[in-house]
Amino acid sequence: MSRIWALWFPLGVVLLGFLAACVSTDPVTTARIATLSPIEADPASFRVLLNVPEPLEIARGGANLTLTWNSSRTPTKAQKAARLTIAEAATATGGLSQTPGPGEKLVLMTVASDDVPALRGMQQEIRNAKARGDEGHGSLSVSLSGGCWRGALSSAALPLSLRIWLQTAPNQSFLPVVRQADLRSLLGDDGMQALGQCP
Repeated sequence: MSRIWALWFPLGVVLLGFLAACVSTDPVTTARIATLSPIEADPASFRVLLNVPEPLEIARGGANLTLTWNSSRTPTKAQKAARLTIAEAATATGGLSQTPGPGEKLVLMTVASDDVPALRGMQQEIRNAKARGDEGHGSLSVSLSGGCWRGALSSAALPLSLRIWLQTAPNQSFLPVVRQADLRSLLGDDGMQALGQCP
């Protein structure tokens, strides 16, 4: 599995700093995401929706959600990672009507059901710590790594679109976190080649 394809974004920050110059984000969404509490959102309801190039196959097992707790009383971080299951999505998901452009597709990711109890357990541990007066803070992040290209890509002169939405509850709309990014710019020539063709 190639590690060259590696993107990471925390809920409160949207994307790592090195991506900030390469993407178009929604300031209203950013403000809404910053108010979310990772210890209250139900992991079973967490959804990540991506609009990616149709030839891109994200590796099975290459998408993870991580809940992190930074205690105010100890320098040690507590983390719990959960696998995200990947399935191709229809053009309308959770109230979001999004039609992929030519040569693009939607990919919906949800927390693996086997990993939901562990995340809920950690959330309870965090709530207990806060009840004892711990003034630490938590965060949710999603990481993507590995994958391959299935079929031919568009001309090297054209951008490869990446758009990202987040949903934290079934009754909430998807939030447009990244309105537009170019995978060619994010990965660079080495990253594009390292992914390689799917078997």
